[in-house]
Amino acid sequence: GTAPARTTSSLQVKVGTGPWTTYTGPRQITTNGKITIQARVISGKNASPVDKTTVKIDTKKPGKLKAKVTTKKGKRVLKLTAKDTTSHVRRIQYRLRGTHGRTTTWKTYKKRGVKLTQATTRVTFRALDTAGNSSRAKTVRLTRHR
Repeated sequence: GTAPARTTSSLQVKVGTGPWTTYTGPRQITTNGKITIQARVISGKNASPVDKTTVKIDTKKPGKLKAKVTTKKGKRVLKLTAKDTTSHVRRIQYRLRGTHGRTTTWKTYKKRGVKLTQATTRVTFRALDTAGNSSRAKTVRLTRHR
């Protein structure tokens, strides 16, 4: 509808459980998790129906990176895990370094694990969440298999 003559209209927003405030431009939301954003127009003493949407904010890097070496049928297998409580881990990447001093390029980890050769001396790995945040890379030295 239209506002009565000589009335001014203003847009109000409410972020999460905060108060209704007059919209003056974009604002930064720094709270992680699901946040409901509401909007309404105030014209005179009347308020429009509230329009709302829920967004998910994630600025946290994945954490709790762990590496474990197991032995299956006489072969060493590397298992990698990471946690992200807000957006969930999308993938884990790793690279291996051997006794020859060369490091492989980043590869995507698969749940079945990584078969290690006797020459593998260390693994560097990182996790990426579905929001695009990357953990710091973690390097683990491996003992040589005899």
